[in-house]
Amino acid sequence: MRGNRALPAPRYAVALTRTGLATALRLAGKMRVEAVYAPARIAPDAPGATPFDGPVAGLIRSLWDGAGAFLLFMAAGVAVRSAAPLLRGKDRDPAVVVFDPEGRFAVPLLSGHLGGANDLAPAAAR
Repeated sequence: MRGNRALPAPRYAVALTRTGLATALRLAGKMRVEAVYAPARIAPDAPGATPFDGPVAGLIRSLWDGAGAFLLFMAAGVAVRSAAPLLRGKDRDPAVVVFDPEGRFAVPLLSGHLGGANDLAPAAAR
């Protein structure tokens, strides 16, 4: 639980490539992900993916306030630039974990201890 929320906030996965999307969909059930998002150009190829249009930063911004965690299958630089303008504090921000497209590596970027990113990263690798 983050902050003073009574219920766990949803987790969202966002993938920017077909390989990342396949990995996100594979991990979605295991990681209790609410929705898996992918660009509209690749989402139709993957049942279970929710398409989005526009920059990924806009999607992340639209989900940020209600999110408990983001599992981001993209370059760390894209994740950092997307989240940076939204940061309010380690006790208020959702957990953010960045994965390589194949899901071999998971790096907790934000809210590691308080938000649970440190626990999410190794759990995904199991």
